[in-house]
Amino acid sequence: MSDLMPLGLVAVLPSLSQVLALLLMAAALGTDAMSLAIGIGLRGVSRREGLRTSFVIGLFHVIMPLIGTWAGGFLSRLTGDIARAAGAGIVAFIGIRMLWGCLKNRDEDCDIQIKLSGMSLCLLALSVSLDALSVGLGLGTMGYNIYLTAILFGLFGAGMTALGLFMGHKLGKFLGRYGEAVGGSVLIILAIKMFLEG
Repeated sequence: MSDLMPLGLVAVLPSLSQVLALLLMAAALGTDAMSLAIGIGLRGVSRREGLRTSFVIGLFHVIMPLIGTWAGGFLSRLTGDIARAAGAGIVAFIGIRMLWGCLKNRDEDCDIQIKLSGMSLCLLALSVSLDALSVGLGLGTMGYNIYLTAILFGLFGAGMTALGLFMGHKLGKFLGRYGEAVGGSVLIILAIKMFLEG
């Protein structure tokens, strides 16, 4: 079969083992985004906010491996520590506000509206896509197709974020007024984990 294909096309087509490895890595990298999305989804999100959050996180999962390949290890470590600390701070802030709001209004339904947009959304997306930065660097040096890598990471990042938001939203409805308290607690735990990993 390969004899019938132009030589240049054979060179750029990834092998089946490479595609399978990339799919597994994309799923593994998407778990951070999914965990965060479940915590956010517990407070309830609109369809528009969910689509925006999923798109931005997916976009960062595309951009980060490309930066990792082009920029090299030093830049990836330098920006990684700063972004992870900032992202952990934002996640902790959202979690504390959700939890505090529910504890403060015990006799009322929790309705803490925290909009994810602009800089806060970008920092969150950056913090959950940092692993893709270093993975992109490693895969680029191993001869993997970095553009296919970026596309798969982006699709999985966006898809798993959307799934996490949906699961969190459904679980929030089941938990009722305690959904935001649980979501806040989950986000605080994730923030601590992110900070310690940095």
